[in-house]
Amino acid sequence: MKRLNLICVILGLYAGVVTAQNGNFKPSYWRLTQLSGNVSLSGTYNEGNNILSGINDETQNSSLSGAISLFTKSYIYHPNLLSLDISGSYEPKIMNYQAIVRPDFSTTNSQRFIRMNTQIMKRTNYSVQTFYNYNESYSNRENFASIKSVSRYYGGVFNFRNTSIPLTLNYSNSKQDQLEVESNRQLVREEERLETVSNKDYGKKNHASLTLNRTLYKNKISNANNVPTFVSEVYNFTLNNTLNLAKEKEVLLRSRLNYYSFNTRLNDQERMSFNNTFNAELTNRLTLSSQYNFNLQHLGEDTETNYQINNALTHRLYESLVSNISINYNAQKHALFSQSLRLLSANFSYTKKIPFKGKLRLNYAYRNTLVDREGEIAIIPVYNESYYISDSQIILLENSDVDIETLVIKDATGSIIYQEGIDYYLIVLGDFIEIQRVPGGLITNNSSILLDYSFIQPESYKLANSAINYGASIEFLTSKIQVFYNYSSKKYHDPRQMPYLKLDFYKRQKYGTKLKAGFINGGVEYDDFKSNIVPFKLLNYYVNMKGVLLKKLNYSLTYNRINYLMIAEEGRTQQFEYLTGNLAYAFNYKTNLNMDVAYRSQEVDALDIGWLTGRLSFRTRFNQLEVKTELNYYNKTFDGQDSNFMGASIQLIRKF
Repeated sequence: MKRLNLICVILGLYAGVVTAQNGNFKPSYWRLTQLSGNVSLSGTYNEGNNILSGINDETQNSSLSGAISLFTKSYIYHPNLLSLDISGSYEPKIMNYQAIVRPDFSTTNSQRFIRMNTQIMKRTNYSVQTFYNYNESYSNRENFASIKSVSRYYGGVFNFRNTSIPLTLNYSNSKQDQLEVESNRQLVREEERLETVSNKDYGKKNHASLTLNRTLYKNKISNANNVPTFVSEVYNFTLNNTLNLAKEKEVLLRSRLNYYSFNTRLNDQERMSFNNTFNAELTNRLTLSSQYNFNLQHLGEDTETNYQINNALTHRLYESLVSNISINYNAQKHALFSQSLRLLSANFSYTKKIPFKGKLRLNYAYRNTLVDREGEIAIIPVYNESYYISDSQIILLENSDVDIETLVIKDATGSIIYQEGIDYYLIVLGDFIEIQRVPGGLITNNSSILLDYSFIQPESYKLANSAINYGASIEFLTSKIQVFYNYSSKKYHDPRQMPYLKLDFYKRQKYGTKLKAGFINGGVEYDDFKSNIVPFKLLNYYVNMKGVLLKKLNYSLTYNRINYLMIAEEGRTQQFEYLTGNLAYAFNYKTNLNMDVAYRSQEVDALDIGWLTGRLSFRTRFNQLEVKTELNYYNKTFDGQDSNFMGASIQLIRKF
């Protein structure tokens, strides 16, 4: 009883403070400030056919669903004392499926959720935010399976604001439980996360931040009690500090200390890294950059140490000439090998204004590398090696003699594993492996991927190579006309043949032009890459059109063709074609019509793949009633298979 009285006194004092700030305020034990929601009704109809080996599989499916949602905002006694947001939704759905070569069936679904968020004393130095989300869905597929899914997500954020130790504490717990009713097969996933963050300024020149993170994962798939639960635990500790050592000029010293630990029942990983970066403006034209990186990694029984020292000096002469000289050293020590790399590089770039509103750009770069490696022939595992994948580039694995059976390709986060033949192709080119994405798969063009694999490392060797790169471009009429040329090459000094070691000699020339004229722009580029590993010749051109007609019609059209005239050997070709278009017409601020069309094709030797997609959508609003309609079309041809799909949908939404 004494504790309750004390809490009431504290809240009363706080209410008195906030009341004093607002003379018109009248206390209320609970007040509803906002109530909104919507009621919707949706329907879809789709039909398609898939022709494979002369068999036509025609399908038809339709669905009808409704939903009601409510959203509320309220507070207790005062908005700054305790604010409360609660929302909920319920959506039932029924679907029918009909096919020629497969049994007909119907499906009933239902989904509902409730979400709650609170903020306590948000205007004080001690504030608390809490949240709770509950989602439940049930799917019953006639004569096949019934699946019930329940997910809960809750947690909170505590902010402690003061000048001594500012602190933010985050806690969240997520649990997903999926049950197949007929088979009693259950999938349980749980993630618990605790994080502490502190940011503090020490004077005007020093800023520090500290982050402590602990995440626990639990996964279990079972239909019996004796199936073990897969548990993994991640610890992440990071300390960052930025110090300005000068008063007038910017002389920054940045330091970062990180510890990472990933532990499972079958595997343990541990990594500690220290990074130090020093940047200084020596004069108005001269800057110095120095960096030191240290990494210590334990993966199972293997230990690897890596440290880098990078120094660069940059000089700027007016706005025209920029010069850079750098010296880098990298040492790597593994249980099976040790390696050092010394790199000396120089870069120059020059920009000059010329008549006709033009610019002349020149660049030159030189790089000299010395690699010293000691080790015996052995199988080396590689984890999370990063690559940038693009249709306009040949993507080869960095190492040769890779065991293709061990290759795993993932997205940039490492959480999605791509499938060969659906998302990518692997092409063996001598001792190297080429990766080629499949348009329409999960790997998007111009994106990053991660690779795990094993390869055979060569024995001890010393290698010295040099590379140059120079280019020029001329622009006229404020970049409306541009012509460019680039040359690069790489060669080795006193090379010798060794097993499991392949040296990449190459010479490369790229040139082309770009044009801009009002609403249209385009370009063409020719790339001649002469290499002892994967030579190729590439012709790439594109056209873009974009504009507005009558102030209401927006249009855009893009065509791009990437044509490999030769890859690896004479006679092998490869082509990509992309055509996308969009039309958007706004009748008024309530009504608009939008159409998207896309065509993509890929020709690789005797294999042709083509996609054609289209979407037409119409949206309007009558007072509080919103109407959405959509038509979709999809066609795909691939290796003798022809798939077609057409669909339509309509949705009515009444907001209140």
